[in-house]
Amino acid sequence: MNLLTAIHLKADPARGGDLGNYWHYLFGFFIPFSYLLWKRPELFAGKKLILDSCNPLTDALAKEYLNHLGVEHEFEELTEKTIGMTRKEWKSIQRKIWRRLSYAERRFRGDNASWFTYHHFKFKKNLIIIPRWDKYLEEFGNFPPSLKKELNSYRKFIIFKVLGLNPIPIENKSWLIIKRAAPPEIISSEAGKKARWFPGYGSERRELKGIEEGVKELKSAGYLVKARPTGDLGLLQQITEFYSSKVLVGVRGAEFANMIWMDPESKVYLWMSSSFQNEPIQRKLASACQIRYHEIPHEGQVSPVMDVAKLLEINSST
Repeated sequence: MNLLTAIHLKADPARGGDLGNYWHYLFGFFIPFSYLLWKRPELFAGKKLILDSCNPLTDALAKEYLNHLGVEHEFEELTEKTIGMTRKEWKSIQRKIWRRLSYAERRFRGDNASWFTYHHFKFKKNLIIIPRWDKYLEEFGNFPPSLKKELNSYRKFIIFKVLGLNPIPIENKSWLIIKRAAPPEIISSEAGKKARWFPGYGSERRELKGIEEGVKELKSAGYLVKARPTGDLGLLQQITEFYSSKVLVGVRGAEFANMIWMDPESKVYLWMSSSFQNEPIQRKLASACQIRYHEIPHEGQVSPVMDVAKLLEINSST
């Protein structure tokens, strides 16, 4: 293949979390590259896309999207991937200096920060390095300026133009209860063995219990409710499910990244889990998306039980 007819989309695995994780892949690769594809289509006209292969599951998301658009593409491992930065690396002198410089630049340059806060695309002939917008969100609690200004326009392009959905009035939208997915079969395949997985997966690690009973109780109270194992769905199905929802309920997990497809002023109720000690990034995403967000304490449980009475009490006050 003539390299002049191809354009390589390279990941930046060194500046954020594992790109095999749905959250990090969505904001650290898929959304930036699909945003660029929307804003700068002339860069890709007549060219084959060579995407940096990150993980069998996350690669499938980009593949589904590009197949839907009819864009010629293939995957190639352009960078070495790891699970992410170790605690020792995070606490190293070099990383501390980097963080201080990053915070200082952000303080004085605001949204124009770019030296130590990587949120710009880098162009090198037939190569584009994809920025880590997941890391930007983590550090500064918002999207970078380019996406922040055009978030609603980007969402509408994906939802109405790419997927071809019709606008849904808020009164016709439903509650969505996230059921965590079971481990996929690909984990045991040859491709899966080469990928990076944290111990356990989905419902093996934690889940929201009592969903079936909770759905029945909510329906009997007159609410339009659906429960879905969203991790088992393709990307386009996930976007459709979350766009058609006005209230999102579940236990803390990467699935909440999909709140970006929900309308502003939608509601998100996130049950905490004792398996986490750090601040939930979902809180920052909700703020960036103008979502009405509420955290429900775990009371010492890894897999908390869905309490409908508590849920309705919170819902009536938000």
